[in-house]
Amino acid sequence: NASVRMILLEQLGRVGGREALAAVCAALSDEEPTVREAAVRILANWPDAHALPELLKIMQNDRQPGQRTVAFQGYVRLCREASRLSADQRLEGLVQAMQLALRDEDKILVISALADVSNLEALRVLASCLEQAALKEAAGVAAAKVAASLGPEAREEVIPILRRAAKVCSHVETQRRINELLT
Repeated sequence: NASVRMILLEQLGRVGGREALAAVCAALSDEEPTVREAAVRILANWPDAHALPELLKIMQNDRQPGQRTVAFQGYVRLCREASRLSADQRLEGLVQAMQLALRDEDKILVISALADVSNLEALRVLASCLEQAALKEAAGVAAAKVAASLGPEAREEVIPILRRAAKVCSHVETQRRINELLT
């Protein structure tokens, strides 16, 4: 019965762990579409980074936009929140997500997560978003946050990126923050 399988999957999602994850992943192949949808939703809300590889597969291969969106949001959330991931691992996951992002909303979600990665490469990724009209404000805010977290040794590369952000961002508070960092 599909509803019983869905209830079981929800319980497995609450318990977590490798065996529960394997059972939820197996449900992605269930003949019942509602069970497959529940499995994607549960993976997207998984409590740790072990679900990242499976969510990435869904993002790369799922033809259903709703499933893909749920997987995408869960993937970005886990890249941002998973405590066992290093900054480099977070960055790698978020770069993959940015490459797979189809909608501006998805890209903005990734930009928001990149703001929490104190890493020069994260700043470079954000800089690449400054020229896109739909992304420039979010990228400017995130770039300012990352730039503020980097040490003086990165200043030579940080300054040109902040100057670019200052030129394209129109939000007053973002402008103020960028100008503080430039002085």
